[in-house]
Parts: sequence; C-alpha cells; structure tokens
Amino acid sequence: MSTRRQAEVQCDVQWDVIHFLVDTYCDIVSTASVTNKYKADLTVALNELLEMESDHFELETRIAKQKKKIAALSELAHADDEGSAPTDLVQGITDACRTVFRAAEKPLLPIDVKNGVEALGLPPQQNLLASVHTVIRRLLAAREVEEVPPSSGSGPIAYRSTALSRFKLAHEAKLAREKAQKTPGQQIADLKAIADRHK
Repeated sequence: MSTRRQAEVQCDVQWDVIHFLVDTYCDIVSTASVTNKYKADLTVALNELLEMESDHFELETRIAKQKKKIAALSELAHADDEGSAPTDLVQGITDACRTVFRAAEKPLLPIDVKNGVEALGLPPQQNLLASVHTVIRRLLAAREVEEVPPSSGSGPIAYRSTALSRFKLAHEAKLAREKAQKTPGQQIADLKAIADRHK
C-alpha cells in the first residue's frame, strides 16, 4: 500500500473516531437533560404521593370518627324506643375493627375494640371477643395495627392503628425533602432511614 493510501486510511480512521466521539458526546448531552427531567418528575411524583397519602389518612380518620358519632347518636335517639344502632355503618367484623382503631385516639385493649364494634351496630355474634382477637391478629400480620406494651411493664397489651405512624412518617419525609431538595436517590435513602427509625 502506498504512503498516500496509508495516510488516507489513517485519516479516515481518525475521522471515524472523531465522529464517534462527537456522536457520543451529543448523545450524553441530549440525554442529560432528559435524565434530569425524569429526576425532577420523580421528585414531583413522590411529593404528590405523600400529599395523597396524607389526605387519605385524614379522610379515613374523619370517616371512622363520623361512623362512631352516628352510632352514638343513634343509640341516644333510640334510647326510649329500644331501637338498635344502624347496621349499615360497617361491612363486617374486620371493617368494624378497623373503624374502631382509626377513630381511637389512644391504644385500645381487645375488650375496648369489642365494645366499639358493638356500638357500631354489628349484628350480635356468639363470641365476639374471640372474633375481635382473631381480627387483631390478622391486622397485626398486615401491619395495620401495632402492639403497645403496657407502661408499667406488665399487664394486657393494647393495640393502635399504624395509620398515624405511616402519616407521620410520610410527613417527616416530605419536610426533609422540602428542606434539603435532594436527588431522588438521596430521598429514597432518607425515607428508608426514617422508616427504620419508626420500626
């Protein structure tokens, strides 16, 4: 091969390398803005989800308290004529237990849950307390309620809804994100750290 031909081939190779590098650089530059847009969109989506969860928690709590109020007022309104509490406030024992936990402002013993379920107008059952214990075990397994050990160290275990804990967790994460304006990866790490603190 002649020297001139070798120079042309070498020049073509150099131009190919230059074209490759320019194309690669253009690809990186063009996708960097897209990647940043995705990160910004992810941050917005995370914030929207936290706001929705906050609204959902507040609405569930208001509904549970309203059901409790209706049951109490119904009992007062029908005190003289031996009427019963409305039967359409809850759709079964599990829904009744969830409602009682969400409406509660303090941890409840199983007997308190039973009394709350009865007040909601659930049809009479043979051994309601045993059913309440079964539902509480299921709600514990589903992490919808949590145990609260007795303050004195001994005595019966009370239970409370985890909805408030989840709401507080989401609220703390939102405040932390607003304060720091971190990347989504850092925000996820913060969320995990907050969740670990609340376990």
